[in-house]
Amino acid sequence: MAHKLLKTPLYNAHIKSGAKIIPFAGWNMPLQYKNGILFEVRAVRTSVGMFDVSHMGRIEFYGKNILSILEKIMSINIYSLTEGKCKYNLICNDAGGIIDDTIISRLKPNLYSLVVNAVNTVQVTNWMKKHGGDESNMAIKTYDTSMIAVQGPKSNDVINKLSKTPINIERFSITETKLSGIQCLISRTGYTGEDGFEIICSSVKSNVLWQSLLESGVTPCGLGARDVLRIEAGLPLHGNDISEAYNPFQSQLHKFVSLHSEKYVAKKSLKKIKSMNLKNQLVGIKLTERGIPRKGHNIFINDSKQSKGSITSGTFSPTISSGIGLGYICSKYSAPGTKVKIDIRGKKINGVVVNVPFFKKIT
Repeated sequence: MAHKLLKTPLYNAHIKSGAKIIPFAGWNMPLQYKNGILFEVRAVRTSVGMFDVSHMGRIEFYGKNILSILEKIMSINIYSLTEGKCKYNLICNDAGGIIDDTIISRLKPNLYSLVVNAVNTVQVTNWMKKHGGDESNMAIKTYDTSMIAVQGPKSNDVINKLSKTPINIERFSITETKLSGIQCLISRTGYTGEDGFEIICSSVKSNVLWQSLLESGVTPCGLGARDVLRIEAGLPLHGNDISEAYNPFQSQLHKFVSLHSEKYVAKKSLKKIKSMNLKNQLVGIKLTERGIPRKGHNIFINDSKQSKGSITSGTFSPTISSGIGLGYICSKYSAPGTKVKIDIRGKKINGVVVNVPFFKKIT
């Protein structure tokens, strides 16, 4: 029996704006609006756009002993996270596979907020419970709140326009303030490669905030644009580019792993993996002729008949006018500059391994 799809508090606002709705991670979510995905991508790259990301899981952790639980789970050194700061973090299983990639924020000395991928909310919650989380030290906030990502070079101007007091926080910082008179938790984070903010507010107030952003000239954007933007920025998507089948070293995310704590559940496995030669690695690939790489397309070297890897995410980048993708390839071919061929519907299209992000920001 199919589960009924959930709707975010902003669902009716999306319908009113002419959004095309699709199922995603158990939710009805906007894929795109009237002007299309490319229009939305350009809005974020050149001005400012906004995304309803209320489907993402939000969990609070609290109590005087919460650090002793978090250090078992978080890949970062949780003790180094100071109040008012956020960090990208991986949650790994005992074998070092990636259960989810998340953002952890320290709101107060004994209060933390974790944002997880929608599809992994239950799994992350269960993993926390397995290692000491319960009703006395954690609470699901997903359904009581909404989350809006405002992204783009003009995002700071828009946010400050809606606030009576100046908001001047650094990247990966978080603060509590009012926007359009609504109490909000706002962090300078995002998933687009642009400057931007992610805002959490009460679900009953979110439509007022969304409307205020619309009236300020912010372009509403859907999942389609979000996917293009994150691939251009070289940011992985769990379920495509990272999963429990991959470890942080394969996925080029090892800089977000600290093996300081003896209590960290994945320490033993990741320490062993760190000392090994990796069979394959996640890389960026840019096509040098016309074509669009997609998930599952095989990667070849020269005229070899055996594939050396496969694409995990791919798209056409309007920013650099080229087909681009992320994929795993045998480590011996992972160096930038390596020429590859991508099998697209039976035709091998030329490409090259490149560093990510795929574009250089205009400053």
